[in-house]
Amino acid sequence: MHHGGVSRTCANLSLALLLLVVACKGAAPKAFELAAGAPSFVGLVDARPCAISVTDVGGVRCVEPSGLLTWHADVCRPVRQRPTVIGGTLWVACDDGEWSALDVKTGKQRWKQTGRPVPAGALVSDGQVGFLAGRAGELEAIDETGLSLWSASGGPRLWAGAGAVMSAGPKGLVVFQAGTGDRLWSDDKPAVALGGNDELVVAARAAGDLVAWDLASGHVRWGVTLGAFAVDSLWVSEKTLSVGLANGDLVELATLDGAEVSRVRLAAALAAPVVDGVAVLQGREGCAVVLATSTSVCVDHQLRGSAVVRDGVLMLSPRDGRVLGFRLDGSKRQ
Repeated sequence: MHHGGVSRTCANLSLALLLLVVACKGAAPKAFELAAGAPSFVGLVDARPCAISVTDVGGVRCVEPSGLLTWHADVCRPVRQRPTVIGGTLWVACDDGEWSALDVKTGKQRWKQTGRPVPAGALVSDGQVGFLAGRAGELEAIDETGLSLWSASGGPRLWAGAGAVMSAGPKGLVVFQAGTGDRLWSDDKPAVALGGNDELVVAARAAGDLVAWDLASGHVRWGVTLGAFAVDSLWVSEKTLSVGLANGDLVELATLDGAEVSRVRLAAALAAPVVDGVAVLQGREGCAVVLATSTSVCVDHQLRGSAVVRDGVLMLSPRDGRVLGFRLDGSKRQ
């Protein structure tokens, strides 16, 4: 295992050295910048082939990697929690109790509902079913048409995948079957980050423990103590997972047994999970770092959510509502 040290060179970076920004800092050229129509709390939503930005006042834009605006639309307001995609539908839930749904290819409205629960956290989807945790402590599942499938009590932090949804709150976490709402198993410890893959789910507990369970049975596979976590910074793939710590460390572990693969100290703690090989950092500078190279970009405003990388372009949306693209030609994605 390697630890971060600025004496390393930029050539042949191993995973443990990918974020040595101080030693190997480079900048990606800007491919495009779209002006802000209004501020945004939610950042970008990955809706292949475009990235969707949603402003506080309900302005929705579908942006291609070239910077081309495929479509734009208006939905409910204010939008304070990240929307999600169910099948081919973008689902937006607003603080006024209105839910809006748009076709991700055309931006045309598919349905609208009023008097619905106000979201307490980001909406999530397993691709076929969407989930919302309401401020009153309810968890609701809907399909692409807006039909309510089931509801239960749940916390504000959600993860969905592999036919299940995990809900975490102050009293612990519960795992449900996605389509029916059948309760599969639970744990009584609160979590500050959730993740999973087709076989296991992982929770970063508030006490500093990272625990992995078998998705179907709830049997504990492994657990490690890492320390205080950066909130909502967990990402789980097939063989490894990554999680950020409050002290700025980025830790990679094997999903098989929780063995530590690498650890590196970042310039700041993670602001979001590492997705598409890009680490988005906390701070007003709004910096993101490409893991496979020394390339970094800063947008001079706090970033929201994970980056989207498509066709060699890194796309970001800071809190001021702009959408920016940076060319990563020649860089290798993780």
